[in-house]
Amino acid sequence: MRCSAWRVTAPAADWLAAKYLFVLGAVYALPLVVHSLWDLRPERDFHGAVLWKRWMPVGSAVLATILFCGILVLRSDVARDFIYFQF
Repeated sequence: MRCSAWRVTAPAADWLAAKYLFVLGAVYALPLVVHSLWDLRPERDFHGAVLWKRWMPVGSAVLATILFCGILVLRSDVARDFIYFQF
């Protein structure tokens, strides 16, 4: 990669890898962001609070399962893509 005064030049493969890592990080961070926003909401006594507290662990487990399945489906089929396999 080469830095210049106006732009950073890099091969297209590097930009593609950077985009992939950014999207992957954003997907993993999304539950944390949603949870943080939920904790910052003003406290109100609404009717669904009891129901929400009852189903929150189930929703968390479903979301974790979906994210894990996404890892399995979107994983690379080539072991050379991972540096820890290159010994």
